[in-house]
Amino acid sequence: MQGNDKVPLRSEVSAEETWNLSDLFQDFSHWERAWKELPEEEELAKYLEEKFKGKLHGSPDLLHKCFEYKNELSRKLGNLYVYANLRNAEDVANKESNEYCGKIENKMAS
Repeated sequence: MQGNDKVPLRSEVSAEETWNLSDLFQDFSHWERAWKELPEEEELAKYLEEKFKGKLHGSPDLLHKCFEYKNELSRKLGNLYVYANLRNAEDVANKESNEYCGKIENKMAS
């Protein structure tokens, strides 16, 4: 940048020069719906214990189901994380994206 050049506001940047995140979520309302579908920590622990604890050694099919469940949950968390962080990177002063970014980071840290 030279002299008086300034970084434009996000709203001043043409859509062609921005990330298209619609393959992940259309907006934060869709993000929030996916967020609400995630199991709570206690619910997840109970599900894993009931379905898989002490049973994986006896069934290749059950072991496969366990891996599928883990992969699906990881994919959902990953999509939520990537969307929130990319939206936050667009404009770190945006309070909404900061909140969602912190929300998913806290979830993944727990």
